[in-house]
Amino acid sequence: MNRVITIICILLMLIKLTGCTVRFAVDSFDSDEMPETNEEQQNEETDISSTHNIDELPFDGKIVIVTNTDAARFKDWFYSRDDAFEDELVSAEALVDKYGPGRVIHKTWPDWWDPDGEEIIDGIFREISEDPEVRAAVLIHSIPHLKYWHIENLLQDIRDDIFVVYIPRILTEREVINDVKANLIIQTDMRRLGEAYVEQAISMGAETIAYYSNPRNRSIPAIVLSRDAMMATAEREGIKFIDFEAPSWANVEYLTQEITRQVDSLGINTAIFVSWFEYQSTAISLTSATGAIFVQTDEILSPFMGYPVAFEIEHRFETDQEDELGRPIVRRIELPELMQALDEAVDAAGMSGRISSWAVPDRSMWITVGFMYAVEWLSGNVPQEHGVIDLDVLEQLAREYSAQFGLDTGASFEAFTDDEGTIGHYVLSIIDYYIFGK
Repeated sequence: MNRVITIICILLMLIKLTGCTVRFAVDSFDSDEMPETNEEQQNEETDISSTHNIDELPFDGKIVIVTNTDAARFKDWFYSRDDAFEDELVSAEALVDKYGPGRVIHKTWPDWWDPDGEEIIDGIFREISEDPEVRAAVLIHSIPHLKYWHIENLLQDIRDDIFVVYIPRILTEREVINDVKANLIIQTDMRRLGEAYVEQAISMGAETIAYYSNPRNRSIPAIVLSRDAMMATAEREGIKFIDFEAPSWANVEYLTQEITRQVDSLGINTAIFVSWFEYQSTAISLTSATGAIFVQTDEILSPFMGYPVAFEIEHRFETDQEDELGRPIVRRIELPELMQALDEAVDAAGMSGRISSWAVPDRSMWITVGFMYAVEWLSGNVPQEHGVIDLDVLEQLAREYSAQFGLDTGASFEAFTDDEGTIGHYVLSIIDYYIFGK
């Protein structure tokens, strides 16, 4: 086993890497006293349009956000995973900065192989439920190492007066969904994601989709659901879909030879999809080099996921702040800056109109929209009964979130529905695409 790990490390060291580990200060629950509130303003009836554009929360109490860490330990093994977790940290810290650390408390789950992981999780839930000032909690969970049943069971013990927004990695079984105690569950709609992928590929001129996945991903139900939706949509739309099963050891060398060969054979109007996150920047680079089409990354959907590395964009910078070890804290560029840099880089590569991604990071969208919906619920502006979610409000919040970055885009939301009926508070969503270089 050690020999295999060593070989993997050597291979990854040969890849051109960019980026630094990001560390953010996390506020404790023992925050300063709450700022004084204007009682007259608090009692005044407000509508939704006047609530989520202000810089003060229109109610007493705190909202807790719990995200993953930057997964620094995991970064040693797979070079681009930190980009995905960084979306969570950045969006949570933006809400802390906007409303103040006395009102928004940011906590993080334990790292990947933290020996005290379950104890830390227990402590977070205990603090949330025992602090009488906590009115809402936004919990994002996307680390497979942390047991889902543990977090979902602990949700049962959270006080009933706390509005809980839960953003899981993937929930697919009705039995699991029904057992989760949360007022609002948001996640990517993997079925519609597959359909949207094909539609977007066709709009960009694709005639063929070359889909690469490895044995591990072929055992993950959510990824299979998305792939099957791609296949069905491709057949309906009359576009060729080729499902390539890559070997478990598939690496940069394999992908370089295989993708180059297939584009030479199938033509440049081939959309390339690689289902494992470790090689997203490789897939984007190869797409650009061959002149093919790239629609989106894998189930981690973000302009920061692989794109800056593929186009050699310096997207992190040192600040004057230091972490607990005295090292400079490194932050990344803002989303509008990245989008502009990618527009320019894609255009310079002669790939305008042939590279796209979701317009905003999925995890950033879900955290912010979930947070703002909790604000609306606590303000009495949306339905108060459990299981009833105002999807129009979610879409309005999504569009406003994108607008702050100068993007005229949004997201669509649907309640989970199967043969047994609809689960109103379990909401599935996809975000609009952004085509680079146009």
